[in-house]
Amino acid sequence: MDENLNYGLDQTDKDGQDQVINGFRLTDLKHSLIQNLSNGESRKTALSRVVSSKKPLWVLDEPYANLDSDSISYLNNCIGDHINTGGIVITSTNRDDSIATKTTELLIGS
Repeated sequence: MDENLNYGLDQTDKDGQDQVINGFRLTDLKHSLIQNLSNGESRKTALSRVVSSKKPLWVLDEPYANLDSDSISYLNNCIGDHINTGGIVITSTNRDDSIATKTTELLIGS
């Protein structure tokens, strides 16, 4: 998992990575093979890479799928922090109960 987390990140992105890994409770799995992780652990690994990046735009497809309630709360905090520092987050989700508080909704279809 460690190699997967570091893929595509520069050194400035890696500086805050341990905090994100702890936030998603992945510390004990850091040296596990990605194929041995559960769906939720794999999702948290992918989200950790996005949250660790310093990219201004995050595009997240069903980010809450397979996450436990603590991870949903942590992700919402990360999304809120990203938005509050000028970042943009685009998500597609069918779980409106999980969306961070500062949102603009675009409903397509019904």
